Amino acid sequence: MSLGLVEPGKTLSNEDIVNFLFMSGVSTAEEVTEVSGRGVGMDVVKRNIDSAGGRITVETVTGKGCVFKILLPKSVSTQIMDGFLVKAGNEIYVMPMELIGESFVANPEDVSTVSGKGELVNRRGALYPVVRLADKLEKNSKALSNRKSITEHGIMISVEIHGTRYAFCVDEIIGVQKVISKSIESLPVTNNVFKGAAIMGDGSIAMIIGVEGLEMIAE
Repeated sequence: MSLGLVEPGKTLSNEDIVNFLFMSGVSTAEEVTEVSGRGVGMDVVKRNIDSAGGRITVETVTGKGCVFKILLPKSVSTQIMDGFLVKAGNEIYVMPMELIGESFVANPEDVSTVSGKGELVNRRGALYPVVRLADKLEKNSKALSNRKSITEHGIMISVEIHGTRYAFCVDEIIGVQKVISKSIESLPVTNNVFKGAAIMGDGSIAMIIGVEGLEMIAE
């Protein structure tokens, strides 16, 4: 009642009480402690399951316990992951967060071209091979291809793949967020660098690049 979720005097059914578990701000803890609210709330869990076309149910018996059941469509392969969203050319891509080292803007004097190795950027004394993401993934992209230098508005993201570091050049960093990766087996995508696709909040689709895909791009 203190949260304004229940009207005074209203009789609640067992289903109504269970549904409180999936409301933001509701806690089952008897008292607030230093670790209260540190985890992902059930409201987030339910929202992600709903967006994947599934549903979650709770069966509970007083004094015995409860059973949580998560049902997902058989035709949809889903995975919740922490994604690092970037814009390269005309598209938004999701990169695996665990591979990201840092982002930076390179100074012109730190960028060089070496015969047989391509573009390199000096970062704290270490030379990183430069990978222009838009040029690799978008055949018709003019965002980075027509630039005389990657230091003109390009943002570098250091990525470590199997012990080797690369500097991926992108146009913009969107941010970090949890995304639901869905299978792309039925989509007309021929480039096998993608491990899945994520539906953004505005309904657009962002392709997800896995570890193997990043390695293929970098080669």
